Amino acid sequence: MMPGPQQYVDYLAKEGYHPRSNKHGAKLAQLVLADLLTACPELARAAASGRVVYATDFDVSVSDPALTAGLPPKALEDLVWNIDLAVGPASKRQRSLDNPTEVGIAEGAPEKPWFVLDAKGVMTEHGKARRNRQRDVTALSAVMHLFYPKVIVGAVIPVNIARKFRSQLRETITDHGEHIDQVVADTVAIFRAVRSVSSRVGSGGIDGLGCIVIDFDSMPGSVARLHLGPPAPQPDDAIYYDRFVNDLAAALTQRYGNEMG
Repeated sequence: MMPGPQQYVDYLAKEGYHPRSNKHGAKLAQLVLADLLTACPELARAAASGRVVYATDFDVSVSDPALTAGLPPKALEDLVWNIDLAVGPASKRQRSLDNPTEVGIAEGAPEKPWFVLDAKGVMTEHGKARRNRQRDVTALSAVMHLFYPKVIVGAVIPVNIARKFRSQLRETITDHGEHIDQVVADTVAIFRAVRSVSSRVGSGGIDGLGCIVIDFDSMPGSVARLHLGPPAPQPDDAIYYDRFVNDLAAALTQRYGNEMG
């Protein structure tokens, strides 16, 4: 497996997890980007030359003025969609001022998004959280392709297999029960189904969807672990992490290869 998932659990073990923080989502998105640069040489070359940049916590707006003609400013603000990560061409000013980071790509606001990524997990209360994430993923794909029809859309979803979980938002520790393996299997199956349907609708569906399974109870001093065996996706699965990154790389090359060169 590519290094991103293990680096993510190492980050959780060191930094912890808070349900209302977006820091861990931003970190996971950056780790996916690092793996994507390795999987997509064309993107890596464009990034190394400063032609492509990335931004986290990025606001995406409707690109077609015909769709927003006559709308009041408040309506335009309400249409903005905040995304964990966006990658796209740098402005001329950015190309002269910014240098690639240690992962080989500079941070800056893209002129337009070529690739957007959401990183949202199912850490606890799986029955409710997985349906929320399912709706997030399908809405993300539909809205992003409405805003930018050519954009590559990806989502990565960590699913927690720890039987118990301590949330800073609850006074008691949640016990997910002795059948947590089956709960996780059912959760992963939902996202596998989303990816399967998306693959049949072409560029209108989500272009890459990956699930990783982690074991993290969020207790003081606990160690996060990457769970590689079933019910985690296996290498032949459409939502296996490496397959997910390679799907994104192939889509980027197909849609933006000429512009990257």
